[in-house]
Amino acid sequence: MRSYKSVPEVGVSNLVLKPGELTREALLARVDNGLHVSQLTGLNTVNPVSGEFSLGLTGHWIEHGQLTTPVKELTVAGNVIALLKKVVAVASDLRFMFAGGFCGSPTVLIEELPVGGL
Repeated sequence: MRSYKSVPEVGVSNLVLKPGELTREALLARVDNGLHVSQLTGLNTVNPVSGEFSLGLTGHWIEHGQLTTPVKELTVAGNVIALLKKVVAVASDLRFMFAGGFCGSPTVLIEELPVGGL
């Protein structure tokens, strides 16, 4: 993909994750203590060769299945392939967004991921 002001680069277009059977609320109910990520920043820094990433995030703490305290300016790091292997549940709430191309994703529950700035 490219814009009028750049050379071609790796990008996302027409990516859709298949929705699961759980409602978003049922998926969140599985989490006793965790983090709900509502926004990521720095997606353009994901290494397209190795899959390594370090991203800023904004969201809410999850306590006993409920969204609680808002959080911002945290960092999450890892590898895209390793991250996908840690998906344990997918909700049915498919939403679409424009991120350089149209992408769709339901809420996804990930087993664990290193988060900095706590």
